[in-house]
This record gives sequence, structure tokens and C-alpha cells, in this order.
Amino acid sequence: YVDGFYNARGGYAESGRVVGRLAEQAAAEGVEVQPSQTADEILMEGNRVQGVLTREGATFSADHTVLAAGSWTPWLLPELHSVMTTTGHPIFHLKPSDPSLYEAPGFVVYFADTSSTGWYGFPMLREGVVKVSRHGVGVTLHPEHDERKVYEEDFAQLRIFLEDTFPALLDAEITYTRRCVYNDTLDEHFWIDHHPEREGLSIATGGSGHGFKFGPVLGDLIADVVEGRPNEWADLFRWRDLSPDTAGQEASRYHGDAEGEA
Repeated sequence: YVDGFYNARGGYAESGRVVGRLAEQAAAEGVEVQPSQTADEILMEGNRVQGVLTREGATFSADHTVLAAGSWTPWLLPELHSVMTTTGHPIFHLKPSDPSLYEAPGFVVYFADTSSTGWYGFPMLREGVVKVSRHGVGVTLHPEHDERKVYEEDFAQLRIFLEDTFPALLDAEITYTRRCVYNDTLDEHFWIDHHPEREGLSIATGGSGHGFKFGPVLGDLIADVVEGRPNEWADLFRWRDLSPDTAGQEASRYHGDAEGEA
């Protein structure tokens, strides 16, 4: 992939560190953060949501509940199993023999014709590794009970990509692998709306592999939906009926080749 488009304003953020910083900021603003609690059950009284029961036995009551549970959403709301699923996508950390080749600004965030291959990655991370990932079909898994392991076929596909694009990384040590977990809706659009049958409950989920990058604008959108204010994008992400054969609509995601290969 020798052709490209350079965006001088483009970049990346390390999602884990961002979420950690946001939690710190929320706590500093007076939000009560409960990192040791695991949501386990939506509490109902009649057709109205009263709050959440945790696996650890705590009860959190609320006048209005916003469920933003990502890949755990359909396990908390089984009625959504038919329109969303959890998939895992391979991530590799490679330690190059010549780190200078992959340092910013000389080496940038890249997308290797992502709609046709799924491959993308970042410049050298602070840990001294290059991240290479695939935004594609992935494998279906349970977000908690299944291993987030990378398979031999994933390694084989990585080598094919590196041979064509970054041959200097072919002999790099692979220091870490895992699967990045997506909460995929069938059409790959977000799912942000009031629950049509459970009063006092709003849903904000369905990241479908592109939720984090929209984080700076999703907060306002979710707040508008929850509080009933108009928003020009709300209708796109409303509660909707999807048939089992609904195809994903993200143009920059690899959906497999004509032979069905993932």
C-alpha cells in the first residue's frame, strides 16, 4: 500500500488511558464511580426500571437509568440479542529492531485500504512497540467467559499484510496479542434511544468498532436523547427492527471477501 492520503490533523488516543483519565475527572466533579461493582440485573417494578442490582449484591436505585454497557448489553437486556452481538478482533504489538523507522511524526497512523483488508495501526507506542490491528469480521464470543485469544489464522493473515506493506516488521518480536471486543449491531450503527417497553431506561450502546473515535460528540447526543431534546442524528440511532440478514454499513470496515474469507 504505497498510495495514501495524509491528514496533518489526524492522530490517535490510547483508549485505556483516556477512559482512566475520564473516570478520574468524573470523580473530581462529584460523580460517584463504582469500579468494584458489576452490573448484573436491571431492577423492574411493573414495566418501570428502578435501578440496577450488581453481582456483588449492591443495589443502585435511579429515577432514570442509562445503560451504556457495550458488549455486555445483550446479556443485561436479552431482547437485544437478535440485533447485536459481541465480536473479537486481533491486535498485535510488535517490537521492531529499528524503532526509529516507526516513530512519529515520520511514521503516522495508517489504514491499509481498511475496507478491503481491515488492517490499521499506530506509530511507536510509549512501550516501544508498534500496534497492528484488524477492523474486520472478527469472531463471535462472550465478552467475559470466552478467551480473547488470537489464532494461527490471524498470525498468517498478519504475515501476508506485513510482507506487502511493512516487510521490515516480518522478523519483529510479537510481544503481546489479544482480541479487541466490539458490541456490533447488525447494521453497525449506534443504538441510542429510550427503551420502548421499559419506562425509565435509555440505551447507549452498539459501538460496532467505531464508538471510541466518536466519544467527543456522543455525550451530547446521548444527553439530548435521554432528556428529550431535538438532535439531528438521533433518528439514525433509534431503537429499530432489523432482520437477521441485515448487512453492516460501515464503509471503512472489512466485511470479508467474495468467498466469505474473514
